[in-house]
Amino acid sequence: MNICNICLKPGTSRAPYYHSKCLKQLFQTDRVDPRISFNRGELFTEVSKKFPRYSIGGIQKKGLCKVVRGDLTIVDSKGTHIIKPSPEQYPYTSENEHLTMTLLRMLGQDVAKSGLVPFKDGELCYITLRYDRIETPIHQEDMLQVMGISNSDSARKYDCASYEDVLNTVKKVSGLAATIPVFNRILCAYILGNGDFHLKNISVEVGSPVKLTPAYDFINTALYGNNCEIMALKLLSNGEPDIYSRAGKGLYYGGDFVQLAEKVGIPSGAARGQIQRILKLAAKLPRTALGLLPNDLEKKYIEVLDQRARFLEVFRYLHI
Repeated sequence: MNICNICLKPGTSRAPYYHSKCLKQLFQTDRVDPRISFNRGELFTEVSKKFPRYSIGGIQKKGLCKVVRGDLTIVDSKGTHIIKPSPEQYPYTSENEHLTMTLLRMLGQDVAKSGLVPFKDGELCYITLRYDRIETPIHQEDMLQVMGISNSDSARKYDCASYEDVLNTVKKVSGLAATIPVFNRILCAYILGNGDFHLKNISVEVGSPVKLTPAYDFINTALYGNNCEIMALKLLSNGEPDIYSRAGKGLYYGGDFVQLAEKVGIPSGAARGQIQRILKLAAKLPRTALGLLPNDLEKKYIEVLDQRARFLEVFRYLHI
């Protein structure tokens, strides 16, 4: 079945199968050829030739592009979109990220517009709209900046604060009500297997009050082996939550997230309500990736989602 590589629903009958309305949402025009004119291996060679000073870092390398006369064109600045090909050591990362972003939207989260575009050889590459560069630029800061933490080395985004610290910072800046959307996104990161929801992947629009930016860089890291963390940050500032510590199953429970909420002043009933709302939405998520992922990865993705949903349903420890 041909699917639209933006909405992931059945596509048009002719290649490249994108819906016109989906192209407009992602590119602000449907008069675009959503294909990259070279292969993944040639991408950054091409970038280096055109832009010798272009800097691309990280395991999953990124590039900037924009639509020029109907074609996706690599640029060194003022790009409207970011492209992120799958790293050679982690195949199908692009498909994983777009699928996870799509499911995150189904969980009620505000999500950056994204899609998949093919290289010349047909391999798919993740592409996302730079929401902070469209029309009026958005003044945003990640939580490292908001918390006044120096980004002196890459590990600090993981080890210098907990989700409790993040929520307390948001509460201090904008009040208790502003913590609920952040709490919900932490829940979504957990249920979707995103162990990379670190301080630089949590950003807010600066204003009064601050509010979460659309989600970005959401990916199911649990697919990539036992070395991946359950979550990027510790839940609590001091120690581990009660049920997690006592049950010893290696995953967090609904009661652990209620404990996190109570630590920052969110009433337990409100926290339970948010968890149950997320679980109801999660139960409606499609249990197939429409052929987007290989069978083994699709099976594991579904297992991660269902297992974490079961753990979130548990609010107190019962010793048997």
